[in-house]
Amino acid sequence: MKKTSLLTILIAFMAMSTFAQTPAQAPTQAPASGPRTMPTPEERAQRQTDRMKTDLNLTPEQYQKVLAINKDFITQNEALRAANKGQMSEESKAKFQELRKSKDDKTIAVLTAEQRTKYQSGPKPRGNVNNMRPTPATTPATAPAAK
Repeated sequence: MKKTSLLTILIAFMAMSTFAQTPAQAPTQAPASGPRTMPTPEERAQRQTDRMKTDLNLTPEQYQKVLAINKDFITQNEALRAANKGQMSEESKAKFQELRKSKDDKTIAVLTAEQRTKYQSGPKPRGNVNNMRPTPATTPATAPAAK
């Protein structure tokens, strides 16, 4: 009698756990429309320029110039990556840095003095948890003992 009641209870728990999450409660997922695709260079340049427009208060004229600079940079960057097939040698790293410096110089030439200061100070953190972590501070409990 005990064995059958324990077995019945066990089967009942297994059945309940199977139906514990009905399809209506299941977490929603993006529709499976195929593999995720990378945005085009134009889309990436547009997104980057839109962010700069917000951060730097670009005028419409500046926006068009910076958009062209960003498109050119992203296109050249992709060509450099494709040529290296994902393997970044010291030479290709140097080319990338030169390309980046050229982009920055062209962008700075378009900006006003106030915008240059903001641009050169770097991007604002955009909600990335890793950017918000405090750096480890030396506390009295962890500080090395002075002699």
